[in-house]
Amino acid sequence: MRYSDCGGLLKISFLGKPRIEFNQQDITKEFGSKAIALLCLLMINRNGYCNREKILAYLWPNSNDKSAKYNLRFNLWTIKKNVGLDGNGNEFLCVDRERCSINKDYEYQCDIALIKDLLDDNIDDLEDLETMRHFFNGELLEGYYFKECNEFNEVIIYERNLFEVAKVKLLLRLAKQYENRGDLDSCLNTLEETVKFAPYDEDIVLKIMEIYELQDKNSLAVIYYNTYKNRLVNLLGTQPSKKLTAKFYELSKRPSKGVKLGKTDFDTNNKQRICIKTKCINGIKYFWMASVIKSLLEVEGLQLEDYLTDTQLRDLSYIQPDIANSLGETSARTEVPDVRIAVAFVKLIEKISDSIRLKIIILAENEMDDFSRSLYEYLQDMRLHVDLISE
Repeated sequence: MRYSDCGGLLKISFLGKPRIEFNQQDITKEFGSKAIALLCLLMINRNGYCNREKILAYLWPNSNDKSAKYNLRFNLWTIKKNVGLDGNGNEFLCVDRERCSINKDYEYQCDIALIKDLLDDNIDDLEDLETMRHFFNGELLEGYYFKECNEFNEVIIYERNLFEVAKVKLLLRLAKQYENRGDLDSCLNTLEETVKFAPYDEDIVLKIMEIYELQDKNSLAVIYYNTYKNRLVNLLGTQPSKKLTAKFYELSKRPSKGVKLGKTDFDTNNKQRICIKTKCINGIKYFWMASVIKSLLEVEGLQLEDYLTDTQLRDLSYIQPDIANSLGETSARTEVPDVRIAVAFVKLIEKISDSIRLKIIILAENEMDDFSRSLYEYLQDMRLHVDLISE
């Protein structure tokens, strides 16, 4: 079944900001929060039914019996009023004195229903998988929290976790299809998206390293391993598995012949290294520092967010606006104290040099601005794994 075959007059999205369309008209505003909650609850149980008493306990737990039943009748009426018959004349809801459910014969499209059904069917068609990927626009009922409805909120949290697992499963299937077709760039991008939801899944980390290897980008695989290892040590206090570490040593023993500007490779001792070229202009405060940051941003596979906090990166965006772009922000900070800029810059160089031999070529070093020179001299005194070379 392809998505183009699914449909009907009714379309519902619960992932991200809820949206309800009927006959190509957005009718979301016609539904209050409890009506949307009720609709979501019925959709989660679309292959069965919901007992009225259970719905009351979920959505109006602290109301008296008369008020709760009235609220349920009103919200059922709201749904029926705004969701008309489908193309075959079927009503959307089946309601009696005891139960409520979605009519199984009613034609509609709903993101959470499609995702669950197609994943259960083990769909591996690339077109279906790519379309499903776009349905994941956020969490289930994103931004919604229902006051005093503790049991219902627990249901939503549970379902959110299920959909996160479903997304990982979907992305892994998609990555496999890309790999089978030889589209290694798409495979890699998909795997890197998957890691955001399963950051400590070493099978995914290993697969990313293997894809880099297939692309003859062993140095990027090593960078990725080091980044993962640092995260593992700092956050969980543990080390990568023997299998992953063995892959790292295998790849790190394949050094390149020479270091290239803006690239990563390895020296004869298998030490990872990066070489960048920077410029100086006297009289323009921070210019050399900004040049260093810009050159680092251009190094393939090097992510500054792996070395600094968001706050530190935003501080540096004051002197190098390209950082704001890398963070997905539209503008850099307007004013930052010099001491914070200095601390963030030194920390960046220090953190990178912990795992990488950094070579910084400085053009026209005699033209370096005063503020940058003070930090340049400070870095020289720190005896880091940094080569500062004037040309």
